[in-house]
Amino acid sequence: MRLGTVLLISALTVSPALGADTGRSWIAWSDKNVTRLIYGTPESEDAVISFTCTRATRQLTVVFGHEPVGAKEGMRIGMELFSEGGRVTLDAAGHRVQPYDIFFLEAKTTLSPALRRILTEGKTLSVMVQDGVEEIPLQGAAKSAAALIEACGVTR
Repeated sequence: MRLGTVLLISALTVSPALGADTGRSWIAWSDKNVTRLIYGTPESEDAVISFTCTRATRQLTVVFGHEPVGAKEGMRIGMELFSEGGRVTLDAAGHRVQPYDIFFLEAKTTLSPALRRILTEGKTLSVMVQDGVEEIPLQGAAKSAAALIEACGVTR
């Protein structure tokens, strides 16, 4: 696992109910190597989900802070992302970051047209893992995702 992934993952936290006023929003971030789209609290260590594209390979890494029942390092689990724009299932691996005792799921994929529609068409992103669903508002996601889509989106 790369240092940038570990640093991002160390920021992942368990999120409160959707109705809570968390101050969270969609945040876009880029440098010459990667482009990120993060749902979390600006200028804090709070992040619920992130989409990181490595420009050279156009590979997208999706990181979701969630500890499923029976979580184990290296476990494989399906992670379904859906909104009014569509649905995709990703094969994710579970990882635990010590000394923070944070568990997260990480999936490698591409920014397919289906995933682009999920992020840009709809009001709510739902992330479903075996033991539950987390709902994330998509307000502002389409605008924030523009750089990610430009850098790594699949056009077909």
